[in-house]
Amino acid sequence: MTRLLETVSHLFARLTRGLAVAMAAVMVVCLLLQIFFRYALSSPLTWTEELAVLMFAWIVMLMGSLGVREDFHVRLTLLLDRIPDSAQLWVERATLAAILAFGVLLAIAGYHYVEGTLGVVSAAIGFPIEALHLAAPVCGALIVLHASARLLGGGREP
Repeated sequence: MTRLLETVSHLFARLTRGLAVAMAAVMVVCLLLQIFFRYALSSPLTWTEELAVLMFAWIVMLMGSLGVREDFHVRLTLLLDRIPDSAQLWVERATLAAILAFGVLLAIAGYHYVEGTLGVVSAAIGFPIEALHLAAPVCGALIVLHASARLLGGGREP
């Protein structure tokens, strides 16, 4: 079971990285188009900013979930470094359990938020606003997956 969870976590991490890179490329292109049309042609586009914001929100949430798997979130280790290794392991597990609980809350609250905004469209593009709000429950679920894999796998990224 632990091996399967680790494999699924690894696959979703690869997918997350790919999606974040693609979304970052779309965001940069949107911003460059906006700059060009606004300053070179004096005719700003109405849709580029909204699409860039959508991409940015997803990138932040996706990379946040990936940070749980790869343990690259910033943290202070001043006190942690001063306790014995066995205690460090328990602190690490407690931290992962808290992160897992946060992921569950994010997924549930995000789902309810998406439910509450069904049918609303964005102002400029007119895309369903759920496309933006879905970042919360999706990334909450990814946080749960990655935290569970790390918790059951012993803590640190293998």
